[in-house]
Amino acid sequence: MAKWMQGALYLSLAAFIAKGLSALYKIPYQNMTGDEGFYVYQQVYPLYGVALVLGTYGFPLVIAKTVATNKASLQAELNLAFYTLMIVHTIVATIIFTQAETLAALMQDPALTPAIRWLAAPYLLIPFLAIGRGYYQGINNTTPTAISQVIEQLARVIAILAVAWLATDIYQAGTSAGIGALAGGILGITTLLILFVKSGVKPTLTRKLPHAWQQRVWTLLREGALVATSAMVLVLFQLVDTFTVYRNIQEGLNGANLKGVYDRSYPLIQFGAILTTVLSYAAVPTIAQAFFMRDKETVKTAASYAMKLSLVFGGAAAVGLMAILPVLNQAMFMNREGTMALQLMAFVILGATVFMTGAALLHAVGRASIAAWILLAGLTLKAVMNWQLVPHYDIIGAAWSSLSAMTVMGITMLVVLYQMKLIEFTKQHVFVRLPLSLFVMGISVALIGMVTVDSRLVSAVISILGVGVGIGVFILSIWRLPVFSQKEWEGLPKLGSLLPYRDRGGN
Repeated sequence: MAKWMQGALYLSLAAFIAKGLSALYKIPYQNMTGDEGFYVYQQVYPLYGVALVLGTYGFPLVIAKTVATNKASLQAELNLAFYTLMIVHTIVATIIFTQAETLAALMQDPALTPAIRWLAAPYLLIPFLAIGRGYYQGINNTTPTAISQVIEQLARVIAILAVAWLATDIYQAGTSAGIGALAGGILGITTLLILFVKSGVKPTLTRKLPHAWQQRVWTLLREGALVATSAMVLVLFQLVDTFTVYRNIQEGLNGANLKGVYDRSYPLIQFGAILTTVLSYAAVPTIAQAFFMRDKETVKTAASYAMKLSLVFGGAAAVGLMAILPVLNQAMFMNREGTMALQLMAFVILGATVFMTGAALLHAVGRASIAAWILLAGLTLKAVMNWQLVPHYDIIGAAWSSLSAMTVMGITMLVVLYQMKLIEFTKQHVFVRLPLSLFVMGISVALIGMVTVDSRLVSAVISILGVGVGIGVFILSIWRLPVFSQKEWEGLPKLGSLLPYRDRGGN
């Protein structure tokens, strides 16, 4: 396997583990602190989440490109990147620390102030993480980056759950967001430094800056934000909710509890989106290489396949989650509160998967700014709809706004990619076969999910059974109809050998 392919595999695996941990730890957190405690955490975490995405995915990739293409002035380039990121993050950290009370007031919950202040310190660590990871990626040694990402997330999760366990009230537990980010960042940096020392590299800082440094600063900040677009979408949706949901819930209702119930949806959506984008993201390096070689046919074929995977498996994750949610809600979160809102939110997975895949495809062909504009429009729509719907329909309104905005983003992305001739769907009968497969799977899972039991353990067993049945029924459905062509089917891991079939017109 080529070295760059191995590197991409390691980074993808590390990202999968890190994102999986980031999604799943919120379930025990909610179990320990309750919905009101979960509300506190979810109110403050998105303020740091955006920076975490930039420091993990955005800036390192831009720095890696600089390292790979500027060998002669490498030290000066790294100096500039470090100083730029340190200045920017110091400013943001200062604003968060000094204006924590104002931010809490905007959320209409002054008690959040200490938890918000704790989020300032981790910002100061991001430049070190970004430079270290970007440097190693730039020299085609992605192992240190992958190791540091996993260790950072493990440390963060352990610290968050430990603080939540020891806290005496929900607002004290909320400080775990900042404490965990700080602990994870420190261990992530320590890991990179140890690997630096072992490799013989001696990083130094000087006052020397590269030629035309002002333009390079703008390029770093702009491209870092654009590269991270696909990974930021769910965090930014949560950030919009932070400032618009709790404050708009009707008076007389327990807004903190309702917001916490609504926030149960995000770890489920996040995990669903991770699972469904793994296959489609695998095509991005091929697309980028083909685009560089001006092989338009390969670009279109690979991009169409990637988007088809996101539609098929994103749809399956959305419908399956919606169908099993009544019993899954009880199994994971101890009761069935907010099931209807969570079922609406389940369909966000499909729009998110399509948008995230599309954003990755646009980045591969050098048009990432289009995805950023679609995201901005979606966030605006989400905010406006929250202000209009939440005062009347509470978390149901918030769910409708999320679903509507993400659906519009997904459809817009498909239209843009089609008009750019990056994707094509030559056999429209797939748009009949896929919904039919989803319907059959959804009914099968819903029948299992309708079981009403008081035992959380039994609910967990039923949930696992429902997931297994759903996967089996869906795979058999898309195989028998078929949804994929023979070549596409054989490209799927294991399925081509387990269920071989001749090409019966699928696409």
